[in-house]
Amino acid sequence: MSPGMALHYARMRTPRRVALGMAERRWPREECQPSYNCEIGSSWIVRRVCSCHAAASSQQEDTRFVANQEQLELLKDVDAWNNWKEGNPRLTPDLSGGDLSNADLRVANLVGVDLSGATLLMANLNGADLRGANLSGANLVGARLVGADIEDANLSSADLRTAEDLTQEQLNETRGNESTVLPDGLVTPASWLAKGE
Repeated sequence: MSPGMALHYARMRTPRRVALGMAERRWPREECQPSYNCEIGSSWIVRRVCSCHAAASSQQEDTRFVANQEQLELLKDVDAWNNWKEGNPRLTPDLSGGDLSNADLRVANLVGVDLSGATLLMANLNGADLRGANLSGANLVGARLVGADIEDANLSSADLRTAEDLTQEQLNETRGNESTVLPDGLVTPASWLAKGE
């Protein structure tokens, strides 16, 4: 079999999803790592090498926000959650990417919990303890926050549009960045800009 035919045959046997992945992202030849054990030759092979990077990157992106389902279920009963949380002080619960829309989380102990990328649309967080919680990228549109303690919570890139009863005083105790969307009437705390977060 000629080299040209071999290359054509390899192309035909390449899964469609790989071919599509190659078209999505490309890296310069010098950034391709030989540890992927892909041949470097034609431009197609170079793109195939780069698709390894794309596949790895895509896998990381897909699993970045994956909530612990058992913990999500437990949180449906706030009293049971609070007891469990108190008994496991060294554990950092992972609720990242979880859907907690319209959840009743009043007085929930969410200290230090990873809620990055979570959907808290219209959630009732009145009196909840969110000190040090990671809410980066979370959707808090319409969430109720009366008396919620959000000291040192990370609100970077979070969406707080129409969040109810969030005060400037509460906001000033948090961390965030220029991508954080705030409710009308509140302004970006100077501490966010100073830290460059």
